[in-house]
Order: sequence, then C-alpha cells, then structure tokens
Amino acid sequence: MATRRSFSKRPLVHPRLGSSLPPSMPLVIPNDLQYDFSSNALRPIAGQRRSSLKIVPETLQLLEGVLGPVGMLAIGGPCRTGKSYVLSRMLGSGDAFALGHTMDPKTFGIWIGTTVLECDEFTLFLMD
Repeated sequence: MATRRSFSKRPLVHPRLGSSLPPSMPLVIPNDLQYDFSSNALRPIAGQRRSSLKIVPETLQLLEGVLGPVGMLAIGGPCRTGKSYVLSRMLGSGDAFALGHTMDPKTFGIWIGTTVLECDEFTLFLMD
C-alpha cells in the first residue's frame, strides 16, 4: 500500500526582491515581450519580431534559491479549458495564475507559482 503524504504551502522569498512577490511569475517568455516585475505584466518590445524564447532572470533567481530535490507539475491542453484555474486551486487560490474571460491568452510562455508545495525535503513548483 502506498504511503500517503501531505503537502504544505510555502511562499518563496526572492534573494533580491524579498517576499513581496506576485502570485506567479514568467520563467520563459517570447523574445518580443518584456516582463515588468513592478506591475507583473508583459509588455511588447517595439519592432521586435517573435522568433524565439528567453528566460526571465528574476524568476530564474527565484528557482536558484530552492535547495534540495525539486519537481515541476505542469498542465497542458487546449485554450480556455481551465488549466490556470486548476493550478490556482491547488495552491488554495482562485487567481494564483492569471485567468481570462475572453479567448485572448493571459499567460504567454511558461509561468511558475511563487508559492510552492513541500513534503519532507521535496519542493514542488506548479507551472502554467
């Protein structure tokens, strides 16, 4: 019989930005967008053609601060099917990941929650 384990939630603290973090941050975004940490928004870069992906340094620093075994849980699927909602609910929130009410996507690239789930020495990140 499998052992049942409980996960606890823990908000992350950024080494430079502290604990005042948005509920989720982009880890990877298209190269024609720029992440604005102060507003937690993506802004288009004028004249830039989308051709690749890039890592957001502030989010990478957040990940680098986690010691021990790490896991990632991601949900994929068609547009507007509740992926962000399910991940938010796993963190006990209704809006940890941006939710939209139109067919326009709210999450470009790969976003991670700034609250993690922990069990023993294991840290689980949620990705959208």
